[in-house]
Amino acid sequence: MPTLQKHLNWPTEDTFNLRSMLQHNSILLDASSSSSDDDPYVILELTSQTPLIIDSQGESSRILRRLIPGTIITTDMHSGTLSTDIASTIGNGHTLIVDNLCEPLPLCLMQLMCPKFITDSQQTSIQIESRLFPYNSHSRLILRTEKPSSSFSKLLLQHLCVINVAVGEHIVRDKLMNIFVLVNAFPLTQKMDQLLIEKTNLMRQTDTMEDQILENLVKSKDLDDDRCVDMLVEIRGLAATMKEKDAESEVIRAQLDELKEKFIKIGIYGTKLINASLNVAKLSSFYKRTLKFYLDVFQMSVAMPSETLDESCIGEIKKNVLKMFRFKVSRSLFAEHRRVFEFLVSGVIPLKELPTTSESVFAKYFTNLHTERTINLRDQIIYAELTMPIVLLLSSQSDYVIRTLFSIAEFTGSTTSPASTGHGRRRSVQLVSSEDFLESDWMQVLENDQWLIVLNCETLDAGKLNEVNKLAKTILASDVRKSSFRLFFVVYPDKELASHSLFDSSTVITVDDSKLPFTAFINYCYSSLGPSRVHSTLQTSYLRKQLFKLCCFHFAIFQRTQFGIFGFANPLNVSLSNLECAVKLFEGTMPSTPTPNFDAIWRSVIDIAYSTSDLSDRKVMQTLGQWVFEGVNKFDDRALDGIWPKDFNQSLGMFKMGLTEMKDINDWILSGLGKCVIDELQKVELRKTHQSIVSFLTESEVSTKKTGILPTEMLITKTVSTGDGKASIEQCLCHELQFLEENGIFLERKTYIQNLLKNSPIREIALYFVERPEAIVETLRFSYARSLRTGLEEVETVGIVRGAMSNDAIKLVDVYLLGAGLKPESHILVDSNHAFSRIEGLQIVARRKAARSPAVILVPLLYKSKLDSTTWRHIVNVEVESQLPESHWLLHGVKFITCEDCVKFLTAK
Repeated sequence: MPTLQKHLNWPTEDTFNLRSMLQHNSILLDASSSSSDDDPYVILELTSQTPLIIDSQGESSRILRRLIPGTIITTDMHSGTLSTDIASTIGNGHTLIVDNLCEPLPLCLMQLMCPKFITDSQQTSIQIESRLFPYNSHSRLILRTEKPSSSFSKLLLQHLCVINVAVGEHIVRDKLMNIFVLVNAFPLTQKMDQLLIEKTNLMRQTDTMEDQILENLVKSKDLDDDRCVDMLVEIRGLAATMKEKDAESEVIRAQLDELKEKFIKIGIYGTKLINASLNVAKLSSFYKRTLKFYLDVFQMSVAMPSETLDESCIGEIKKNVLKMFRFKVSRSLFAEHRRVFEFLVSGVIPLKELPTTSESVFAKYFTNLHTERTINLRDQIIYAELTMPIVLLLSSQSDYVIRTLFSIAEFTGSTTSPASTGHGRRRSVQLVSSEDFLESDWMQVLENDQWLIVLNCETLDAGKLNEVNKLAKTILASDVRKSSFRLFFVVYPDKELASHSLFDSSTVITVDDSKLPFTAFINYCYSSLGPSRVHSTLQTSYLRKQLFKLCCFHFAIFQRTQFGIFGFANPLNVSLSNLECAVKLFEGTMPSTPTPNFDAIWRSVIDIAYSTSDLSDRKVMQTLGQWVFEGVNKFDDRALDGIWPKDFNQSLGMFKMGLTEMKDINDWILSGLGKCVIDELQKVELRKTHQSIVSFLTESEVSTKKTGILPTEMLITKTVSTGDGKASIEQCLCHELQFLEENGIFLERKTYIQNLLKNSPIREIALYFVERPEAIVETLRFSYARSLRTGLEEVETVGIVRGAMSNDAIKLVDVYLLGAGLKPESHILVDSNHAFSRIEGLQIVARRKAARSPAVILVPLLYKSKLDSTTWRHIVNVEVESQLPESHWLLHGVKFITCEDCVKFLTAK
């Protein structure tokens, strides 16, 4: 009868107990440790639990291959063939390494960690999913991840032996100094290696002779055997020779140690650069590199002519090392993270002091940091290393880069390319998906001297990436390959995270469209592939000017989307695809109108290409377009001075030459937002950068509070009656209360509403504590119309910021004004030095409709629900007085908002 049994992955002594050793959940070689690289792996052999290797530096693969005999199968936890790999491994007795471990775990992996075995007279089987597979007792399971142990639940860690194989600073520094002397003192290191080989040979000879002596003594049983005496004499000579070799080795070792000590500053500096690189890699997984990669970067940059090698060279060597790290590491980062790398490298604030540095001190140094301006995309591609593929890390907004590659390929074409046309020698480009790359006819691509672009490589698992890397090496080493050939791997890291094994052996280039300055953006628009290539087809200067303004409008819209609620109330996805659509609409509809005004362009182009369902955002967009195309008032229009070319009658070529002379402007000005908003958002970005640096330096664990699934909208199962049957604010709150009770959510909100109902009539309310504030506003309107015995169409509800409370009004608390301020006495809307300010005394009042004073403008009041934190809902318009038109304030992002914990939201946006 079959029996069930538990199985331990590794055999272990019954008396051995790891519990006390693993209380801290890691074995970490820190700066004070003197252990060797292999020390953590001792635990791997001793533990009876499933080992989880935390390897943020990618070093474990090299050592595991050396420590574990037999076949090692490496797979990814997210691989579609994981269950098949498990079945194959346990049946053949191999070692299975599962990479990128994260929760939740798939069922097949959980079954392997806590296996159930069925044993009969013939074989032992293991259950994987719903099937039984043959089990070989020599099989092993090793889990591996780049994440810290704090990323996993305590329940899971109880079943794992966590082994951290990260190396400390002193080991990195020793590795760097060994590389330094290997490169710059090669004769000495070569001599040391030669002496070690000779000593090894001498020891082997001695061992052989000792064995022969023992054998002769056993046979002859004579201690004075002549042959034994001769061999003893020979052994004595070998010992003397070995002593001489030892003395010579000591001399060379002392020279090497002296050389290391003399140039130790280079090792310390290199360690600082590696630490900065490793810390920046904590910002995003697609920045991960192995320690070997950084050591190779260091090795490329420390060579100096031996005749000039003295301490005066240290400064020059450090410059070379920094230059190489910038080339290999910094250019692989997006712009915002490149600044973090440069800041950590600068050392203006030591790493150990950064966690305790105040935000103001950090901001002082970070804002004054000068970062390296990278060379343009074309030069990076043309001058990239020929023996390595190029990985392009693209943001979701950078879809134009693929088209740019076609242009670069054409204008750097081969004169022998069979793809040439009558228009000149042009190279074509082949596109292939990452899934089809392994089966592609790459030899035909090489023969035709084409470029090969592999798309969406972020979707590949670890197993496929290894195959892709092997094929890339084969292609680049082919004899058919010409020097002009380029192989590209395109990765969109904001969609998925690719393994860093793809990047270690590649030239990585990042393209982040969100950081494209205005002048670079306009030059792209008027490039051969840009959307404004229709410039020359337009018949009049006026049309060409309007086309240029359309490009400026797109840039203004894109800039404004970066400011969250200050720019648009709800998320607005704007990319170059919108501009492409707008230009096509402009080309198709505007030429029939010699002098199209903004209204015509709005109806036929902008309102279609940049459509949004939010009416308040649509009004803001229309105001922004009016400002760019026609102007709002002289106060705002001055911000656009200097961006308009003087002459639109020139040909496209001459016009593009004029664009190169355009002066740089502050890109944020084109968003239309007020200076106070821009300054505040820059402070927020600095604060977020400071917090992210502090968090990855301190490795702090962020506790997350798990909540149940919230309903997506307010629904109740039965009608609530307040007794009199009349519509009232109290009845609205009774509905809110029943909704909370039926779903068992938001206890603090429930208590608040209960207190309001106890103290009715309700004269004051925090609007964000109710889910349907629109019902309260409509109830005010309905009650007022009923009291006057008039129709609803004659009554309106508006917000007011001054005046005595009436019976037909309700006061709101925790309301904030964005982008402007109110004068305390007159309550007139004015520019402010603060991006937001708290407003006291705002009321929603019901009244008869009447004509408004010319000095009164309407500003929207927006509300955010706790059930839908992605959407701002328009509740009511608030009347305020202003000496400037409404369009000016809409352009500056002025609005009233209310939401739970408003200040925290605004300062963390």
